[in-house]
Amino acid sequence: MDHRFLWHAGSRPVNQRWPLVPALRGDELFSSWLIRCSLCHACDPLEISHLLWPMRRIWTRDCDLSACVLPMAELSKHSGMAERTLRESTLEPVRRVLNFQLPPTSVTPWILSQGSRNISRAGGLQYCPVCFAESLPFYRVQWRLAWYTSCPDHGVLLRDRCPHCQAIVSPHRLDYMAGDLSRCHACGGVLGDAAIDSVERGSQELEAFADSIVRGNQSGFGGLVMPAEEWFSLIRGLYRLMRALAIHRTGPAREFLGLLDVDIDALPRATLALTLECLPIPDRVAYLSAVNTILSAGAARFSAAAISACLCHSTCKAAIGRDLSCLSQLLPDTTPRRHVACGSDRSRPRKRQSVVRAWLRFQRKAHRLGVIH
Repeated sequence: MDHRFLWHAGSRPVNQRWPLVPALRGDELFSSWLIRCSLCHACDPLEISHLLWPMRRIWTRDCDLSACVLPMAELSKHSGMAERTLRESTLEPVRRVLNFQLPPTSVTPWILSQGSRNISRAGGLQYCPVCFAESLPFYRVQWRLAWYTSCPDHGVLLRDRCPHCQAIVSPHRLDYMAGDLSRCHACGGVLGDAAIDSVERGSQELEAFADSIVRGNQSGFGGLVMPAEEWFSLIRGLYRLMRALAIHRTGPAREFLGLLDVDIDALPRATLALTLECLPIPDRVAYLSAVNTILSAGAARFSAAAISACLCHSTCKAAIGRDLSCLSQLLPDTTPRRHVACGSDRSRPRKRQSVVRAWLRFQRKAHRLGVIH
């Protein structure tokens, strides 16, 4: 099932000044190539970045996003790689297709969030354990995209943690003795040793659909025709709707999803209300599979199910977002319900959902600080 869209074809160095410059592999991420370049010269990634950009701390932010505006002349001169080639290996081509602004603020749409705090990360880089075990390990541009949860070459679930110590994959923290990208920075374990898990067909079909949009396809969802930017906004809106319905699991929500062949009990409760870019891989698989099922059902069936289940228009519109009129028009036009505000009673026990939300927030902070793995 090879539906993969290559963001760049790769390149080889020409007339480089550095003695050992690895070739940029097809679809390889800029940060992946830069780390491999530093390891070839037996130095840490932090050292080579300080040599090239002494006034910038590129590893304290999302390197592949910030590299879109980094000066590349010095790196191009030493490595023998054209500036345009280096720029194309960043997330700049993705920015052009999805039309988001740089420098990024908060979470960048459709780019998996790394949650940087100094050089620590709350989210790791995705990788395929089969690719890492069978060939030269490197990280790909497609693995930074939120709609990717599987490897199109091998059809297996991607990973973002070490299979040995469960540390978040952070190759920029490798030292000069690592040699290549095959090992964990924390314990030195081989990343390719991870268990091989299959992926739901629904999430793979959504990957193929998203890649077709990038290639220029503008039709889907039962005949809608839109540019790429609006298609990705529609998919995001459907995710937000699924998340809102999965949190509350009301009778109308259960009926609505049942009419669209989506099992609401299979959707994880997004107790932190995280954006798609911050979700763990298994949660993204579940939600993207549900979104694919709805896209396959079509706009007419979506609208009929919403009317039959009497979904509250105002609640769904708030979950989807005000700027997504094409999806809001498919919802029943019901009168918004009146909400009565009431003060919280601190003497009463907190709800279970509130306690779980606080616990998950604590776990994310502990992971980021390295207290737990």
